[in-house]
Amino acid sequence: MAEHHVVIHQTEEGVTRDLLAWRRRTAAWMPAMVVLAILAVAGLVALISLLLSGPAPYSKWGYPVATLAILLGVGQGGPIIVFITRLAKGFWGIPIRRAAELLAVTGFVSAPLYLLLLAQMPEWYNPARNQWRASIWFHWPWAPGLWDAIFILLLAFTGIALLYFSAIPDWAAARAAGDRGFFANRARWFVGTQKQWFILNMGFVLLGAFYVMIYVYVHVFLTADMAEAMVPGWASSVFPAYHAISGFQSGLSMVLIIAGALMRYGGLRDYISREQFWGASKILLATALLYFYLTWAEFLLPWYGRQPGEIQYLSLVLFG
Repeated sequence: MAEHHVVIHQTEEGVTRDLLAWRRRTAAWMPAMVVLAILAVAGLVALISLLLSGPAPYSKWGYPVATLAILLGVGQGGPIIVFITRLAKGFWGIPIRRAAELLAVTGFVSAPLYLLLLAQMPEWYNPARNQWRASIWFHWPWAPGLWDAIFILLLAFTGIALLYFSAIPDWAAARAAGDRGFFANRARWFVGTQKQWFILNMGFVLLGAFYVMIYVYVHVFLTADMAEAMVPGWASSVFPAYHAISGFQSGLSMVLIIAGALMRYGGLRDYISREQFWGASKILLATALLYFYLTWAEFLLPWYGRQPGEIQYLSLVLFG
C-alpha cells in the first residue's frame, strides 16, 4: 500500500505572521503556568524538607534520583532528535524541531537536582575499614562529585545554547516585522545571508554532536554512581547503555506527544502533519527494539551467572 504524506507550503510572510500571532496568544496559557508553578513550589518544599532531615537513611533519596532519571530522559533526551534530523538532512523533522529544542530547559531543574543529590551520597572511602566502595572511578581524584557535576552542567549549558542559537532566526523575523523586544534586539545582526545560515547550521551540528556525547556520559555516571555503586553485586556494563537508549526513547516520545498537542490544540495544523509522525515513529521503533534487547541482556547475564551478589541484585531489583 502506498503511503501518502502531506507537503505543507508556507510563505515567509505567512510564517512570520503566524509566529507573532502565536506570541500574542501566550496569555491564554497563564492558568496552566500558575498551576505548574504551584506544583514546582510544592516539589521544592518537599525536597528542602528531605535535605533538612539529613542524608540518612539513603533509601529516601530513591524517588528524587528516579525523578532525575526521568527528567534526563523525557526532557533532555528531546534535543537529540534535532541533531539526528539535521545531521541526516531529514527535512521532515523541521516542524517539530522547536518543540524538541524547548525541552532543553529541563536542564534548569535537572542540573541543580543532580548537584544536590551528589552532596547526599555516602562517602566512597571508609577509614575504619580502610576500604573503598565499588565504583567506575578507580580512586580518580575528586571523583565522583567533581566530574559528575562538570558533565551535568555542561549538558545543561549545551542544551540552552542549542535553544538560544536556534531561536535567532525567529527573533530576527520578529524584529523585521516590527517587534522590538529584548530577544528581538539581540538578533538584529542576523539578516539571513547564505554565509550566516551556513555558519549557524554548522554550529547546530557541532553543538548537537557535543550534546549527544555529554548526554551519554551523564547517563553512564548517573547509573554507575547513583544506582550500581549503591547495590552490592550489581556490576553491569549493559545498564548504562540501556538507560541512555531508554532516555532517548522517552525524549522522542515526549516530542511526539507535544507535537500532537500543538497540532490538535495549538493551531499548528498548517505546519505539523502526519509526515513528522511517520518519520519519528521509525526511529522510535528502532529504539524500542534496542530497548528490548538491552533489557533482556541485562537480565540474562546475572540469571545464568548465579553469583551470590547477582542473586541478591535480581531479588532486590526485579523480584523483591
